[in-house]
Amino acid sequence: MTAPTIGQQPGPARSRRLFFALWPDRTALRALEALRCQQLPAQAGRTVHSADLHITLLFLGAVPEARLPALCAAAARVRARPLSLRFNALECWQGGRICAAVAVPNAAAEALHRQLRALAEGLGVVLERRPFVPHITLARHLPRSLVAGLRRLSPVPVSAARFCLAESRPARTGSSRYAVLHSWPLR
Repeated sequence: MTAPTIGQQPGPARSRRLFFALWPDRTALRALEALRCQQLPAQAGRTVHSADLHITLLFLGAVPEARLPALCAAAARVRARPLSLRFNALECWQGGRICAAVAVPNAAAEALHRQLRALAEGLGVVLERRPFVPHITLARHLPRSLVAGLRRLSPVPVSAARFCLAESRPARTGSSRYAVLHSWPLR
């Protein structure tokens, strides 16, 4: 019998839905909140709570709690420089999800993503095969009739000096809230 990999949930062991991410600084958060107010009608869809606006670097899925120490120890060895992203596109994704996106690829963010992917795979995490697309989800379940009315996005710069391991926790509203479990400096 083989041991389960990190992305699988064996028996009754408690697992957590985890991901690596960047959190926008306060200046970027204010700009994103203003953008959301300008672009999206107040009652349209389900907006993402301001404290939960983030850039997913790598979604890990269900990780057994017992594996967290190894994951954190490996993440502490990641070396990448602080980075800046310019969110200059507003896109509608599947399910009426509205995202601020990066129109031009960012080499530093892609390099950090690749390091985290290699780290996770080295620990046996079973990852989804999806391309890395830096984005910040602003709202979900926006009606299609409102999507056509979205205006161009004035660039929103986001600087990051740390990356985080975060957990997705179900909320009473039916959406998720996010909690940062650990963070490490980009240096």
